[in-house]
Amino acid sequence: MTLASVKKHFKGWTAKKITDHSHEEKGYTETPNNQPISYAYSEDLMI
Repeated sequence: MTLASVKKHFKGWTAKKITDHSHEEKGYTETPNNQPISYAYSEDLMI
């Protein structure tokens, strides 16, 4: 995945929609509040 493909995927999305989408990601839901999300979750991204 390249930055160009990420840009294309999210084109037209509002900040709210991107935020809501990111909060459904496994890394976000499985990480305690105020803790950094491990890069290991990058393999599970829904994009």
